[in-house]
Amino acid sequence: MQKKAQITIFIILGITIVIAVGLFAYYKLSIQPELNVLEEGVSPVHDFVDFCIESTAKEGLNILGLNGGFITFPEKISANPFSYLSTSPIPEQKNPYWWFNGINNTPTLESMRSPLSEYVTTELKNCLNDFKEIKEDFEIKELGNIITVTKINENDVSFEITYPILITNLKNETKFKLSKFNVVIPIRLKVMYELATSIIGSQLREAFIEKKVMDIISLDTDNIPTTDIEATCKKKVWEIERIRNRLKELLGINLPYIRVANTKYEKDLFVPTPYGPEKYENSYYNYHYIWYATNKMYPDTHVGFTYDPKWQLELQASPSDGRYLKSNGQKGTELLSAICLHIWHFTYDISFPVKVTIYDEKTSKNNEYSFIFAFKTSINHNKPDRISLASPSFSIPSTLNSEEFCSETSNEIVINTEDLKANEPIGDVELKLICGLFECDLGKSEIDFNSGGSVANIRKNMPSCVAGFVSAKKESYIDTEIPVQTDQDRTYTISLMPLKNIPRYKVVKHNYDGKIVGAEKVLSSDERVSLTLNNKENNYEAFSIYPGEDFPINLLAKDDYKYDLSLYLLKGTDVVGGYIGEWDVNWEQLRNANEIIFHVLVQEPLPKDETERFLFIGGLKEYSKNVIQPELK
Repeated sequence: MQKKAQITIFIILGITIVIAVGLFAYYKLSIQPELNVLEEGVSPVHDFVDFCIESTAKEGLNILGLNGGFITFPEKISANPFSYLSTSPIPEQKNPYWWFNGINNTPTLESMRSPLSEYVTTELKNCLNDFKEIKEDFEIKELGNIITVTKINENDVSFEITYPILITNLKNETKFKLSKFNVVIPIRLKVMYELATSIIGSQLREAFIEKKVMDIISLDTDNIPTTDIEATCKKKVWEIERIRNRLKELLGINLPYIRVANTKYEKDLFVPTPYGPEKYENSYYNYHYIWYATNKMYPDTHVGFTYDPKWQLELQASPSDGRYLKSNGQKGTELLSAICLHIWHFTYDISFPVKVTIYDEKTSKNNEYSFIFAFKTSINHNKPDRISLASPSFSIPSTLNSEEFCSETSNEIVINTEDLKANEPIGDVELKLICGLFECDLGKSEIDFNSGGSVANIRKNMPSCVAGFVSAKKESYIDTEIPVQTDQDRTYTISLMPLKNIPRYKVVKHNYDGKIVGAEKVLSSDERVSLTLNNKENNYEAFSIYPGEDFPINLLAKDDYKYDLSLYLLKGTDVVGGYIGEWDVNWEQLRNANEIIFHVLVQEPLPKDETERFLFIGGLKEYSKNVIQPELK
């Protein structure tokens, strides 16, 4: 009996093993791991996913190209209608100015790459639509989330997608697993971006557009007067609005004839002249409108410049008499006493947007692509004005392989940290070394008590870098960078500008009818204010939205400062009022302040005539002189 029981146990074990091996073999045969996509049975699914990835990626790239490198807009841009050029009624399509009013908002390739990945990750499922198009042949089950890695390469943009799915072929019940998808879009985004940054860089350095504007004005002094003298007894009068409209017309006609050297353009194009049409290569434009913005060759790329006379053009002339410019009459002396002379000298402050369209032709290696960006010009008293050449606002340094780079240290570098205004050491400053693509945390500076506390620094061996930067951050100070070379032992000093933190602020409005400023009132529930203050001398800017953003305003500290202050009151999406002016801030008043009250002007009820509303906003700088400056409490 005992032997029979043992035999029975072995039989059961054998049957169990056979079943287990059979199941293992079945699943091994029926659920395939990552397959060659050409294998019959799985390629239709792989092709469908690839198609959706490609379609979604192209959508994202097109949106990014139309919006000057942006897919989504930071609130600093979206909440400020003066920070972008809107040429379409579609709210998702706008061109943030890469440069305006001293602010450099040029995006980086890294700031484009991440939103492209997010766009594909978010929108891919809309195209897949639960695989309904192929559900008759396949049953597909998600095994994980979509992860997108975008790479902006020299001549294309690649998208590496991780999307684990289990596929059941309903015809033969075969199961497959897929998770990796790779799609390459032959669009030269990097090339277009490099050309765009060459153009904006040249514009900021050389003010090419502003110089063309002054050339245009100098060629039409009958309609846009500058400096002249005329033997006449009749006063010369020009209407400012007519000058503005004439300049708009001239810009709309002339700017499209700007060409960028080393790009593709038609030299045989016929252009109108006072003497009849002639070829571009023989015209005035060929000798004055070729812009040498880059030394690199772009044989398949076109660049166009546009100003639409429907767009805004800010123009102020001085001296002026209200709406008019007038000459000054002079009488001759002695023998010339019977002769009348009229002389005039006018200067202009001008600002207007320029749209730049870069078009890459389709070739055997790449698809066609358009990249559009915009910037604003700035002329102050007939001269180009560069309020600030600040660093790009959206710079996102890469940390790729930084750990390996940062570990290979050699030379000892000493970084001293001090308060710029007090000329005294400050500790606990966070320091980083940035060298090309690499970023190294250096730690915090400390007070050196061996020197009697007269120095705060960090002393550290750093990797060799011949063209790097050290960034410094500390609460209540402006983030600061200095260039460094760490190829040998050196000592540097970083001086940080102190800030005063104002934890509370509010905005009140006053009705203004052109003569009387009404009592202060709180904003209504559908009103908000965008606030920008700028100190030109120190290239410092602060921005906020009221109400809605719960963070303080920081002002420059430990000295007296002057700010250009701009507040725009928005009702819904319409600008209905505001305040524009200079604000002198005294340190003794600011030292113990904890609150600011800002005052803005508005017309209530709002005029139904849009022209009247536009004139009110256009005159804010003058009207703001009638309301009190911000109050420090």
